[in-house]
Amino acid sequence: MTVALRQIEWTHLLLGGALAAVAAWGRGWQMGLSIVAGGALMAGNVWLFKQLFAFLVRKRPARHRLAIALLFAKLPLLWGLLWLAGRAPIVALDGVGLAAGITCFPIAVVVVALARHSRRAEVRS
Repeated sequence: MTVALRQIEWTHLLLGGALAAVAAWGRGWQMGLSIVAGGALMAGNVWLFKQLFAFLVRKRPARHRLAIALLFAKLPLLWGLLWLAGRAPIVALDGVGLAAGITCFPIAVVVVALARHSRRAEVRS
């Protein structure tokens, strides 16, 4: 795993945890749980992507087309999980909280990219 991806995952974990704690304190446990669920869905999505990449591309470079097909097959699976998470009668998740948890990952990507870019700019100076 690359250093940048590890940094993104840790930033995602910290950002999602902090947001869930603040939301649970301010809006109730349902909002905090929804943020955690959204973040967990994204973390699971990234984990599955890493496993598919490692299995199909790194170990068998000739299977690029199969890797792309499996990544497209993974997308409806993610949509189905999102639909189930929104419709689960056991734990009624808040849609805004779920979306906020999902959004923590792209924010983590931007934060890590900006941090790495600023470090490179400092080294050049």
